[in-house]
Parts: sequence; C-alpha cells; structure tokens
Amino acid sequence: MWLIQYSTALVGVGSAASSANSSNPKDLVMKLEGEGKLLRIFIGEADMLKHKALYEVLVLKEREMGMAGATVLRGIEGFGAGSRIHTAKILRLSEDLPLIVEVVDTKRKLTSSSRLPAR
Repeated sequence: MWLIQYSTALVGVGSAASSANSSNPKDLVMKLEGEGKLLRIFIGEADMLKHKALYEVLVLKEREMGMAGATVLRGIEGFGAGSRIHTAKILRLSEDLPLIVEVVDTKRKLTSSSRLPAR
C-alpha cells in the first residue's frame, strides 16, 4: 500500500532551464524562487514495479518530468497497515524497510503529476 501526503515546503521552487539548449538531463539547472509544496510518498523498500525498485522508478520519473527535486529517505524502523515492525537492527534484519520519496515543486505541477505508475 502506498500513502501520499502533501505539505507546504519551506523551499523555493521554479522551473528547469536548459543550458545551451541541451537535451541532456545533466545540463538542467533549476531556478529556485517562491514557495513550493512537498509531496511525500510512503512505500516499502521491497516495493517493485516491472522488476525495478519503485523508489528508483519514481525518482527517475520525477526527474524526467522536470520536478525541482526528489529525495529518497530510508527509515531505520517503522510499521504499516499490518502493524508489523520493520527494523534495521543488526539482530533482526529487515528486507522491507520503510522509505519516503519526497518531491518538491509547485502545487500545480505536483498535483498534475501525482498519479502513481500502474502496477
């Protein structure tokens, strides 16, 4: 199960500008200005989409869509709907730690692109 949360971000956001009209994503420079929104997507480390880690698919898609930024955070412990504890403790290694994919951009851009990929 995935959970999505929106909140106001205390960061500036803007649109991507390409240097020298290059189509290479490495050449994109973000112009940061104004107030943005933070989109949080709560998933598990073991969540996959077409044999790829879901967090990787989400980050690459957000980059492709020109979002201002995306970060994946790994939790050291947590539980979800089933109330099963997932932990990174050495004696009890979990293969499904909680992850949060955070995406920052304008509210309009985030809400128009917040559809998760089809499973």
